[in-house]
Amino acid sequence: MDTQGEKLLQDLVNQEKSLVAQVEQARSQAKETIATAQQEANEVRANAVKQAEEAARAILNEAEQEAEKIRAEVVADADRVVQQLANQSKSQMERAVNAVLEKVLP
Repeated sequence: MDTQGEKLLQDLVNQEKSLVAQVEQARSQAKETIATAQQEANEVRANAVKQAEEAARAILNEAEQEAEKIRAEVVADADRVVQQLANQSKSQMERAVNAVLEKVLP
């Protein structure tokens, strides 16, 4: 029985060593998996930041173009109003001069 008991004990020791080795291998693989996942997450984050910056630049560029278009329209409208007022004042000036002349020179 001693031989059989020693064999069983040796088998248990071998199984324990095998399990310890498997646990260590699993830990090692887990560390590698975590490192790979962190690297991939960093790459995804960097790519997302890059895309967000590009989108922001595109939106800003579009907004600047729209602002320039609106500014040009406002300036053009203001120029038209100024021209209309200039024409009205010229017309009224002529009427005013005529009215003064009519009063002064009967």
